[in-house]
Amino acid sequence: MRRAGRFPPDDPADPGDPGDPVEGWPSPPPPAAAAPGPAPEEPRSTNVSPRPSCCTSASIPRPRSIEFGALSLPEMYRELYKFTPPNWGQAFFLENNQAFTEGLVAMAMNYFAFFPALANSATNPHADVTGYFANPPGPNGDHHAALGGQGISIITYSKNQDAAYKFLEWFIKDETQKKWAALGGYTCYAPVLNSEEFLKATPYNQAFSDSMKIVKDFWANPQFADMLFQMNDRLHPYITTGEGSAKAALDALAGDWNKALGNK
Repeated sequence: MRRAGRFPPDDPADPGDPGDPVEGWPSPPPPAAAAPGPAPEEPRSTNVSPRPSCCTSASIPRPRSIEFGALSLPEMYRELYKFTPPNWGQAFFLENNQAFTEGLVAMAMNYFAFFPALANSATNPHADVTGYFANPPGPNGDHHAALGGQGISIITYSKNQDAAYKFLEWFIKDETQKKWAALGGYTCYAPVLNSEEFLKATPYNQAFSDSMKIVKDFWANPQFADMLFQMNDRLHPYITTGEGSAKAALDALAGDWNKALGNK
């Protein structure tokens, strides 16, 4: 990814110039949210942000620092940030698509929900030559994509539970899932997800199907929101400006997370 981010790759030893008219890599700075991405990337996921090795145990170790050669994961993230367009510290899905369609970057990472615009020649002049792929494995062999989107829940105190169950019974029917997918919906219903019809319906459906096979929710705990904000507060300054060090940011984040989880 870092090699690809050094665009144009005329000199492998050149990490890229922030002033270059074409940069290599537009991706929102941390925290990664959850889902797929444009031109060559996809779900917000695989080893993109440090995560705890446990969620509710009595103690939590310092967030795992994956090594990329001589670089830790936050250091690698900072390296990638250098290859983004200037002032990319507050970019999100709209800006990522824009950077790609305007030819400012060679590849981008985004949510699948925003890929229709990239596959449309009216909004992406490079649509015919835009490719899509799922997250590759990380340096230790971990191969995941973060779970994105909102699930359907039935609230226990709802007065309309019967109607909600009837909707779900209708929604999960084979014919409903097939029609929904045909209209552009992102199904996780295996018979439809793996069908030739679905895989060939859009340029990015194959990447979506590949991604659904490796999705993993790393943050299944009630403290998720607080921990995500804490991660952003600790890592964002280091990744976007180089403030402090990766180790100091991770050590401070571990302290924040222990406190959020009620650990001593």
